[in-house]
Amino acid sequence: MNEEFLRSTFVKQTRVETPSGRTLAAAREAMRSVLRESREINPIFGALQGMMGDFNRVITRFGDFVQGPQAELEETDIKLSPFSYAKARILGAGALIRRGKIEYRVSEGLLAATHVGDEIITEQGRLALTPFANQDVLLEPGAHTKLEAVASNQGHTQFDMRILLGRAISSITKALHNDDVFLIRTPVANVQAHGTEFIAETISPTDSYFAVTEGVVAIKMGEQEISLPAGMELKAVEGTTLEAQSIPDFNPGEIYLVKTGDSFASLAQQFNISLYRLSKVNPHITDPNLLTTGTMLLIPKSQINSIV
Repeated sequence: MNEEFLRSTFVKQTRVETPSGRTLAAAREAMRSVLRESREINPIFGALQGMMGDFNRVITRFGDFVQGPQAELEETDIKLSPFSYAKARILGAGALIRRGKIEYRVSEGLLAATHVGDEIITEQGRLALTPFANQDVLLEPGAHTKLEAVASNQGHTQFDMRILLGRAISSITKALHNDDVFLIRTPVANVQAHGTEFIAETISPTDSYFAVTEGVVAIKMGEQEISLPAGMELKAVEGTTLEAQSIPDFNPGEIYLVKTGDSFASLAQQFNISLYRLSKVNPHITDPNLLTTGTMLLIPKSQINSIV
């Protein structure tokens, strides 16, 4: 056995037509096979070290993107990625993902695995980013963002994204733990949330905009900190004081009178909202399974699309 044999064996076992999770599994098994065959052969240890670089490049190339459009196949394949990633669904007109000096153009309808350090440019379309369950970020057309952190450790999650330009709409539909981090950065301010729906927009390097339609977020600009609740907005301009104001014509939802047989579960399904959102906007209900006929409930309605 020699260096050329090892390299040819590795390449032969990992050659595929399209990148996918199965390719990643094949590459892993090929490397294990090579290591098993060469474990007792000391003279070629240096060759194996060189091959590790090849292996990492193969994994990076084939583990990066998962082709569509079959949703079940995409979900199965993408979980095989060995890196921290955020799932990205391209919703229209394609998107550009910049990884170091390499740029990938991803077509509409496909699913991509975006990694820490990636820059995402939506151009004319939208992109839905899902770092973890119950956490979603919608990048509007013309947005340019960078992933700073996507990590999970002992059940706690960390998501950190920088908006270089444009607008991102974030939604957390289940309250995060105090040790979890969901952080959106702009050039002049940071916003942190644990269970809410809000907009963050970078207008220029010195000017950002924030608006909250559910829950409350914490915004920090320099030494200034402010809590921004639902129905409020503010512009963060470098060198000025943070001042919140009401969102014009803000409507948090509609009033519903409980009928016989209603429960939070049935109403959540009827209005296509989560149990968390329904309970959060109705704190006067102590037992969601025992609703009294005629009780007034607020059915939350997103105002995201109506905010300019």
